[in-house]
Amino acid sequence: MWNIFRKKSKSESEPKSISQEQVIASSEAEVRGDLPKLQVLGSIGCVSCKLQFAQMQEALKELGYPQNAVEYVEDIEVALNYGVMSVPAIVIDGKVVASGKVLKKNQLIELLNELKG
Repeated sequence: MWNIFRKKSKSESEPKSISQEQVIASSEAEVRGDLPKLQVLGSIGCVSCKLQFAQMQEALKELGYPQNAVEYVEDIEVALNYGVMSVPAIVIDGKVVASGKVLKKNQLIELLNELKG
């Protein structure tokens, strides 16, 4: 049982320093520039979802963006909030653009190029 009334130790109450991973992530966000927020919605153990995520990473790599510019989301609540009933799903800037099928790398490249204008 958790003791929510216990006094925090000095190390728990001090602010944590910024880790090297956080610095790298923020610098990569700057590199992305005009790239929208990309998410692949999936579930734990879903082979098709993992394949879709890998395809998206390959498409980003081919376009010269960092592969970690896409986020893999396994939280079913997030998918339900988007109205997604079958995964994998691709969400770009909060809009579901594909659901229930795996898009190939070339299709993803076309989709990303259309967004660039």
